[in-house]
Amino acid sequence: MSSQSSQPFSHTNIIYLDYNATTPIDKEVAKAMWPYLTEHFGNASSDHFFGRAPKLALSKARKSIANLINVDDDKSIIFTSGSTEAINHILRVSAFNQRDKGFGDHIITTRIEHPAVLETVKYLERKPNNFKITYLKPDKYGMIKPEELQKALTPKTMLISIMHSNNEIGTINPIKNLCKIAKKHNKNILFHSDTSQSIGKIPVYPQQWNIDFITIAGHKIYAPKGIGAMYINPEIKEKECFNGDSQEYNLLFGAKQEFGYRPGTENIAYCVGLGRAAEQSITALKFDHMATIRYLRDLLYEEIMSNIPHKYHNKIRLNGHPYIKLPNTLSISFGFLKNIQITKKIFKYVACSTGAACHSGDVKLSYVLEACGVSINYGMGTLRLSIGRYTTEKDIMLAAKIIASAVTELYSKQFSKL
Repeated sequence: MSSQSSQPFSHTNIIYLDYNATTPIDKEVAKAMWPYLTEHFGNASSDHFFGRAPKLALSKARKSIANLINVDDDKSIIFTSGSTEAINHILRVSAFNQRDKGFGDHIITTRIEHPAVLETVKYLERKPNNFKITYLKPDKYGMIKPEELQKALTPKTMLISIMHSNNEIGTINPIKNLCKIAKKHNKNILFHSDTSQSIGKIPVYPQQWNIDFITIAGHKIYAPKGIGAMYINPEIKEKECFNGDSQEYNLLFGAKQEFGYRPGTENIAYCVGLGRAAEQSITALKFDHMATIRYLRDLLYEEIMSNIPHKYHNKIRLNGHPYIKLPNTLSISFGFLKNIQITKKIFKYVACSTGAACHSGDVKLSYVLEACGVSINYGMGTLRLSIGRYTTEKDIMLAAKIIASAVTELYSKQFSKL
């Protein structure tokens, strides 16, 4: 666990508890990137001297990502600008290709996906595309039950996209079982999982789970923003869907970078950064660094509750699954308060996300919480607190007291009027 003094940001004393939104670039990642922003500036596609080091670095980074997700073929890793691009590529290319092959026009996703998935399937649903979309409802914990997927499958189902873990509440889906159900129903169904929040926190094994596509975001694992990757199952990679030679179903058109699947001169420095971050994630998973993160997450909840008078405890609830969830994520609802009231008091000291937005006095509940059946009375007072590599126990103790103090003051004022 890194100490506070080693954190890459020192310009503020505000406690950062928003690691699910983005992570700072790790110092070792930045150090690995620097030579490729300076002397090794060449194009990896060039055959001369200046292309050699970038080409080797690109290959090494690709292998590091393959090792992180435990896949044999490193050519199954395609660099992108991030998860949003990768998701658009996978879903749009797969949908049209599957329909053109006669496999159907039905897509299954969930109500709690990242907007990159939801907006893409909405695009596919609209005219003139006219794909049929089923949005699975999660249970109260935000989990997609296998029986719900089983009921939604039809003879025309040809593409499924279900996230591995949810960015707001942290619940982890039984992706291996979900994919098994889909493939048993029809071997031609393609299965994508957005693993952006899972990578680096918990093991992700697409090859063993028989998943066709996963997506990775660099800025979630201490690499820069603007770099990501997608995994394409090697068994389908040579088929028409992702035929790098014909480019018939590419999302972008151009030269032969990334084996022809994603044209455009590679950003070597950022690819190197993602590769180095992947190596660090391998070490973190191997030595269970997440045990420390989990301890701090649980300590945060315990300290918040212990610093709030017991008479208010029945107004507070946790969101997400009690234990099948990301080790760093705490979604907590302070019932009958508005999160804007809380954040006005704590944002000078603690940075975090909320589960509802307030506009002109109206409160709009997060679509994730809404899908889980959280009422507006609780959802409007939700904070998402996510812990990371540079969070210390001192941070946790102080943040808990600050949040608890703000909540207690608000409750005291609110209920003293009754």
